[in-house]
Amino acid sequence: MKKSINYIKNNMLLIILACQPFLDILAYIQRDFSISMAGYIRLALTVCVPLYTLIVTKKKKPFFLIMAVIAGFCFLHVLNTLRGGAGSFFNDTKYMLLVAHAPIMLFSFMFLYEKESIKKQITIALILNVITSVIVFYLSYLLQSGNCTYPLFQTGWTGWYVIPNAQSLILSSLITFAVYFSIKYCKYYFPLLSLPLIYMYTMNGTKATFGALLIAFGSILGFTLLEVIFLKAKRERFEIYKILMSVVLIAVSLACYTFSPRQIINSTTEAHRQQEQAALEEQQELEEELAEEEEKLNDKESDDSGDKVIKNKKFYVKYINPNLIDRFGANRVLDAYAEGDNLNSYGLSNMRLKKLIYARLTWEECDFVTRLVGFDFTKMQHKDDNFDLENDPQAILYYYGYFGAALYIAFIGYFLLRLLKKLFTKFKESFNLYNFTLLITLVLQLVSAAYSGYMLRRPNVAIYLAITLLLIYCQTEPLFEKKDIEKAENEK
Repeated sequence: MKKSINYIKNNMLLIILACQPFLDILAYIQRDFSISMAGYIRLALTVCVPLYTLIVTKKKKPFFLIMAVIAGFCFLHVLNTLRGGAGSFFNDTKYMLLVAHAPIMLFSFMFLYEKESIKKQITIALILNVITSVIVFYLSYLLQSGNCTYPLFQTGWTGWYVIPNAQSLILSSLITFAVYFSIKYCKYYFPLLSLPLIYMYTMNGTKATFGALLIAFGSILGFTLLEVIFLKAKRERFEIYKILMSVVLIAVSLACYTFSPRQIINSTTEAHRQQEQAALEEQQELEEELAEEEEKLNDKESDDSGDKVIKNKKFYVKYINPNLIDRFGANRVLDAYAEGDNLNSYGLSNMRLKKLIYARLTWEECDFVTRLVGFDFTKMQHKDDNFDLENDPQAILYYYGYFGAALYIAFIGYFLLRLLKKLFTKFKESFNLYNFTLLITLVLQLVSAAYSGYMLRRPNVAIYLAITLLLIYCQTEPLFEKKDIEKAENEK
């Protein structure tokens, strides 16, 4: 019993990370339940892990200060939610804690374990999670039990996971590590291990997974070329092999894309959008002609060009989400679409744009205090529609205001600065495939946050960003060395 408790204490990070795919599968099993145990387990970890760390860590003061900053912001956000009405207080607070889950876990483990222990636990967990993800994908695919990535088209495969976009970002975070570990531990056999990954990532059907696949192989190719050309006096056989195999794997991936769900959807939707746009233009011309004839019959002079533009815009009301119109009124919504030149079939069918317009119009109604700490995310729900934002930067800004956005920028910026410091001060020492993998993974995750969403606000996805930042922490030194601090104090 004592050995088991000690093992859990010494490997808590490994256990929590290795459980992530199974928590996602549990959420899939309970998808029709009103309560998901997976979500409440993550909420419990958000509270219990930092409390445990505070008791165990020897660096109580800095850890307490970090947690106090996070708790202080959460308190201000909650106060503002109560000020606006407590009807959605519980749901907004739960959502906020889920968003805070990854940063809280990251700082907790930073203070709980030494760097070597963190790195070892994360390495084992990542290998286990890659293997689990592959097994679950192929098992669910063979059984045809699970979710399609695109239910409307009945194509793409997500499997035993609830949210396709979230799972695609998890896969995107894992692919660079999967390729790195296959090269490190399997050497010449890494192309064979990559083939099932190519099929899996292609069949998932999202741009994020396929883009990450190409970037993973491309980064191996690019790094090895730099290594051979600039840093190696002797060109070893394995480096040449890696270059050739990376080219082959990129070619195989591109060939598979031709028959992928993503390519089929792109072709279908583009043709559909063009047909819609042609129909819109034709119907608009017809309505304008009828309006002109009606004006002539009534001996009315034509409106000035400004009024005509408004009249033309009103033609599009029937193609806009009715709850969006009901919430803000036709004029405000039409102006918002017209502002970005989006009154066309592409803009009107853009789900992300629809949600962004809803959020921006809600933001315009907020007072200064709310803009500082953000508005209740349940304000993004109207009647039977949920307009929850998909893109993370806008969501963090609107839901958590200027303060929340600044805290998140400072959070990620700290680790980026550590990484840049390492690159500038010890380039030759730090230029290796492992560090390059971390850099590419972080870039992929930040791009995914900007264009796909779910990276910062879903705990099951954000935990992989936290892992990457933790590994960067392990590979780098503090921004200010103790010697520098002592020197600055002496100068004072």
